[in-house]
Amino acid sequence: GAVGVDITVLDAGIYTKHPDLTIAGGKDCSRDGKKTFSNDNGHGSHVAGTAAAEDNAGGGVDTAPGARLW
Repeated sequence: GAVGVDITVLDAGIYTKHPDLTIAGGKDCSRDGKKTFSNDNGHGSHVAGTAAAEDNAGGGVDTAPGARLW
């Protein structure tokens, strides 16, 4: 199942094509010039997954499964 909540992750970004994450949007606040909030190093995606990875057969269930991530 999924919960109807929004979660904002302030980190290195979130991998926008991750199949277990529901990405609602985001904003690039870095100064690297890439103009994308997609994650390059994995940490932000890890944090997002801990908070909101979908409840499916692919792994564990986290805090708010299926929450919209920003």
